[in-house]
Amino acid sequence: MNHPFVMDCARALVRRPDVASLKETPARSGSAASTSEWPRATAEEQRLASEYLQAQGQSPAAWERYAHALLLVNELVMVD
Repeated sequence: MNHPFVMDCARALVRRPDVASLKETPARSGSAASTSEWPRATAEEQRLASEYLQAQGQSPAAWERYAHALLLVNELVMVD
């Protein structure tokens, strides 16, 4: 879960031009989520993401932690 490869993937996700170019938090977090194959974020999920990122000062490290969480959610890690 915390292997350098996964951390590199999270960094790469938030640095993608289609994610990094967006300035509005809901749009950027939604783009990161959809890029990582999440279903469309609900209003509640967007609100929670925005609150977290605002509380962290929108720092690059906060965005990397957010992307790390997206990549490791159960829906993406589990394979039937």
